[in-house]
Amino acid sequence: LLGSLTECHSPNRNHVRRVDSYLAVWILEARALPPKKRYYCELSLNGVLYSRTCCKLMNDSLFWGEPFQFQDLPLLGSVTVRVCRENYNKKKKERSDTDIGARLPFSSS
Repeated sequence: LLGSLTECHSPNRNHVRRVDSYLAVWILEARALPPKKRYYCELSLNGVLYSRTCCKLMNDSLFWGEPFQFQDLPLLGSVTVRVCRENYNKKKKERSDTDIGARLPFSSS
């Protein structure tokens, strides 16, 4: 009965093209970075910052293991993951972030 009502309300529903935009990214780990510094990752879609990992201290290895899921996205032109180092000046009590240059551009077609 419910299927019949849906068919009556939108008869062309099965003949319309739909696009489902979904992106799942898992930030796992970083290697070969200077030790005893705090790092985080930023995930940008089309040049807009969408999410950020928590800040972690680099010892022997740097493990985040943080999954990110995005739904109902506009058409993606690029996905960029940046690894950044957090700098904290104790004397001035201010924080500044330094991008260490690890960028992974990804273009969808």
